[in-house]
Amino acid sequence: MHQVMASLSILAYMVAAFCIVTFRRGEATHKHHVAWSAWLLLVVLGGSALDMVLHPRQVGAFETLLALFIAGIVYRARGNVARILWGGE
Repeated sequence: MHQVMASLSILAYMVAAFCIVTFRRGEATHKHHVAWSAWLLLVVLGGSALDMVLHPRQVGAFETLLALFIAGIVYRARGNVARILWGGE
């Protein structure tokens, strides 16, 4: 069961990171603090997934739910970190 939760957490982190990487800003203006926040979030998500792959350990239900929650928020915002931070449309 812990292997399933670990795999699900890794997948959730990777999906969230992929959404951030593939975000297209279109006509939106560039804001440095949002770009740095996106970069930091990408490093944390990617680092967490990589850490779980390189150093296998037991993953609990709460950590898996947190990973799924973060991935859901990022996916719902379509990778737009400004939308995550300020809730804008």
